[in-house]
Amino acid sequence: MLDLSTVLPSDGVMHKIDLRGTLRISQRVLLGLFCAFLAHFPAIEAQGQQGLSGDPLDLAIDRELDRVGREEKQVRYRGQYRALIPLGSEGARRLLHRLLDEDRPFDQRQSCANALMDVAGQELIPQVEETLRADLLLEVWVERELVLLLAKLGQRDRVDQWIRELQSVAGQVPNTATLPAILDALARMADLQFRSGRVREAAVTHQQRIDLLGDIAARVRPELGVGLTDEQKAIHYNLACCHALLGETEQALKALETSLEATTIRLEMALVDGDLKSLRELPQWRVWVEKNTPAAGQEEASEDADGDQR
Repeated sequence: MLDLSTVLPSDGVMHKIDLRGTLRISQRVLLGLFCAFLAHFPAIEAQGQQGLSGDPLDLAIDRELDRVGREEKQVRYRGQYRALIPLGSEGARRLLHRLLDEDRPFDQRQSCANALMDVAGQELIPQVEETLRADLLLEVWVERELVLLLAKLGQRDRVDQWIRELQSVAGQVPNTATLPAILDALARMADLQFRSGRVREAAVTHQQRIDLLGDIAARVRPELGVGLTDEQKAIHYNLACCHALLGETEQALKALETSLEATTIRLEMALVDGDLKSLRELPQWRVWVEKNTPAAGQEEASEDADGDQR
């Protein structure tokens, strides 16, 4: 190891020099520099974050996606991302780019897909169509989201074709071999109908699925029927959303009340879901909520039942 306390002067003779005072001065200088760095660190950090985050458009998108993720993660409704609408066509293009970025986490990409339904305008149609045409390895769920986006923008050819194909599957004679495919087709068809604006048709499809599940539950062993009945009741929530959007508030309230008997549905969902806004504006809404608010003991029992099922 090199001894830094020795130097070689011009006379060639090694002399021992006491550098302790110099070291103390150096320590003071280093301490001062460190304190100065700490004082300026918040500003340096903020500049670094701004540089990493990109331009104000990306920052605005990040903030709104984060807000919805924190405050409204359990529901999805029209206009949920309306705060991003002023970002215009460039904001829509950024959202589309994020949706197609497979390196991003799935939940972030799903949020971008949802936001596009509120933000995208006609000018995005060529880019979406080009993506569907050119990307042969497009993920299935992304393809579905883009087709639904086109339907929302008035280009219904693809979604209508999908619905016709699902109708063909759902129209089969129910038996042991065909029932799984029929139930799956009804679920997917109702989703496509609802999200593409065919709310009345979606309500009919939801009711078909409810009736079919009820018929199956009545024919199987009781222990098998429990899960089918629970799923049947849960579908009533989607049915309630359809009735509410169609202005059929009494039917919506009845369906919503039935859905609360399912283990997967909570009253809190109805308190924020935008599709049920018309119900929350009813004079009797507060009374209805009080009537259907579970007591503490009932809530705990419901949570225990959920845990047992899981």
